[in-house]
Amino acid sequence: MVNQELLDYVKEALSKGISKEKLKEKLLQLNWPEQEINEVIKLSLKKNNKKIIIAISILIIILIPVIVFRNQIFISSKKDCTNDFNCFIGKAKNCQESSLRHIYVEDSSNILVTTTRFYEIKGKQQDKCLFYIKIENKEITFNNNFDIFLNQTGYSQQEIDKLKSDEIRNTNLDINKQANCLYDKNYLSSMLKRWQNQEFNYEEDFIVNGNCRGTLLT
Repeated sequence: MVNQELLDYVKEALSKGISKEKLKEKLLQLNWPEQEINEVIKLSLKKNNKKIIIAISILIIILIPVIVFRNQIFISSKKDCTNDFNCFIGKAKNCQESSLRHIYVEDSSNILVTTTRFYEIKGKQQDKCLFYIKIENKEITFNNNFDIFLNQTGYSQQEIDKLKSDEIRNTNLDINKQANCLYDKNYLSSMLKRWQNQEFNYEEDFIVNGNCRGTLLT
């Protein structure tokens, strides 16, 4: 039985002008059986009733390769490390263009803060790594012990609610703050290793060593 996801992928690729030879080569690299590839390509050509244009010199592949594996579709990207910190640190060693989304949680004094940061290495500038950072989201939650502790120290519930409201408002002010920085590649790699372990040093990382500019510093 023909794999429907593979059939849909082949039909779309052929409609974009990708030659069957190029398509077959790509699918073989993705470990699809050759017999199944031939069958699907033949079926797609029959259903579409279209001629394949073989003109490599003018062929422009504008379709992002879609990897179909175990009934899941993954979009491949040379730049995106997704949430793989080790991948991103590896790219930083040579200032290779790459990006990472990092979510970390701070838990202290009955308050939980969850922050989502986006990092991007944009390449080299002045023999240093051009690094971009943006705070995409920041959420704060209070556990039950927060209210209990403050009640025991004499705060009224109205005062506690105001404290919570102020903390949430201040936390929201950080969302969408961003900065562009220039780092020595060795410092960038070591800094990212610390960040991976949630060890942050604002002054050292953004002011002393980063030559950073942006709203993150305000």
